[in-house]
This record gives sequence, structure tokens and C-alpha cells, in this order.
Amino acid sequence: MNTTEAIFSRKSIRSYTGENITDAELKAILKAGMAAPVGMKQYDTVHITVISNGDILKKIECETAKLMGKPEMKCFYGAPMYVLVSAKVNSMMPTVAHSNAAMNVQNMLLAATELGVGACCVWGPVIALSQLSEIMKELQIPQGFVPSAGIILGKTDEEYNLGEIPDDRISVNVI
Repeated sequence: MNTTEAIFSRKSIRSYTGENITDAELKAILKAGMAAPVGMKQYDTVHITVISNGDILKKIECETAKLMGKPEMKCFYGAPMYVLVSAKVNSMMPTVAHSNAAMNVQNMLLAATELGVGACCVWGPVIALSQLSEIMKELQIPQGFVPSAGIILGKTDEEYNLGEIPDDRISVNVI
């Protein structure tokens, strides 16, 4: 699969077998994230936390459901792993940190697509974790870093197929 095929095949996977991905798959996905551009090459302003501890995942999922007012919500869709990208926000350029995290996550999503690993960007836990200092400590998020983006990963029975992207999906101005 080439880059364009990965881009046009990527989709949000929301059904998982519960089986973890291999260490080699995780390593390749994380490396793709690390290849993402980071503003001014300040790589020390981005931190990745891989969470596969079932108890912690349940705690995050429960707190996210409470925050969203949907107690039955399962934001991880049965995926056995959550990769959280945290960033150190710079008050002079606050959006750069979140952009760095988003690019990191997009690279990981594309790598997962190429590998056939189920992946989905989930935002609820990012919002919840920023309000849960005890869990942040448990996850050893470095001081000064805030949750910025995250993806779930796991084995799936779904397949990635090339999709059609309409030319007018997003409005464009050319000036």
C-alpha cells in the first residue's frame, strides 16, 4: 500500500476482537508518529503514553462516559490499547502543541491502516483526562503536558478499502 492508498483507505474502526496488536506493529505505528513534524523541532514538547492496562482503560472509559452524560458509552469500542499524545503548551503559540499532537496521531493512523491494524481517533478520553489529575499521575504524564489527541488500536475483522472522496467534501477557496 502506498501513501495515497493509505490516505484514501483510512477509516475509523469501531469494532475490535479484543486481541492486542503485536509489538512489531506497535513499534511501527509509534515510529510513524515520531516521524511527524513538530514545530521548531521541539520534540521534547510531545509525549506518548501507550495504555494497555485493562483496569486503567476501564477507569478512563467510565470517567469519559460520566463526563459525556452517557453512562452506557464505550468510547474504546473494545479496543485493548489507547495511545495518548500529550503536549507541552506554549503560551505564545498555544495551538502549535495541539497541532503537533494531531499530526503525530494522523501519522499513526496511516501506519495502522497500512498494517491492517484497527485504529480510531477518540476525543472524549482526551477531554476527560485533562480533568482527572489522579489518572494523569497514574499514567505518569510529565508535568506541564496536557492530553491533546489519542487513538485506540487493536485487532479487527474489518478491512481497509479504497474510498471515494468527493471533490466538494470540504469547501475550498483559491485566491
